[in-house]
Amino acid sequence: MNEQPKLSKQEQASINYFVKTNTLKFVGAGLLIGGLLAFWIIGFGIIGYLIPAVCVPTGFVLFLIGSSGKTNDADIDSVITQKMSGLVIEIEHEKHYQLKLLKHLKEVTIEGYRFYDGVMIKKLKDSSLRTPDFTRSIVKILKDSLYIVSRDISLIKDDAVVNSTYEIPYEDIKLVEIEREQKRVVFNNNTYMTKPCYLHIVFGENEIRLPIVDAITSDDLVDNIKRQMGLYFEQK
Repeated sequence: MNEQPKLSKQEQASINYFVKTNTLKFVGAGLLIGGLLAFWIIGFGIIGYLIPAVCVPTGFVLFLIGSSGKTNDADIDSVITQKMSGLVIEIEHEKHYQLKLLKHLKEVTIEGYRFYDGVMIKKLKDSSLRTPDFTRSIVKILKDSLYIVSRDISLIKDDAVVNSTYEIPYEDIKLVEIEREQKRVVFNNNTYMTKPCYLHIVFGENEIRLPIVDAITSDDLVDNIKRQMGLYFEQK
């Protein structure tokens, strides 16, 4: 019988971030409040002291246990920073690319979470949504092509890291757009209305969808790509 691989501390902490409940915390708070109310209502006497003497310490301990060890948003940010370390484009000093570089267009970093049926979801205080699947990409517009490096990571699996590099000639690009979706995703008996946004590129017989934050800057990126494509074909 195959044993399930043991989770690392980081994997377990990240899973708890998405699925941990506040049951112990709520039960502890309830016992604390109930014990104090019992003393106030019943007053002095054996029973009046006995109930608070049991409920208050027990509630306090449960409340502390439920509140401690929680993985917070900053912890997840640190995991992302760690796993994305070293994701860079280093072609400036390569002879092959010297004549392709465009100094007036800086490389653009895009990123976002992936949403699909069954994925874990965490709703943040600002109402934005997180999943364990995160992608960061760096897009560099060259004179005759797009150069992209991308990394897919999982926040709940230490070894789930996929690096990809694309060099896409403008002649091969059939479509470049910002693709906006709306889809309902159910997780832990809760239904979330997600609005994923992607940089969608169709080239040759292939296509890629890279998560991107839905903002004015995302449309600017596509406009710059199309503008450079137009200049390339005019000068060809």
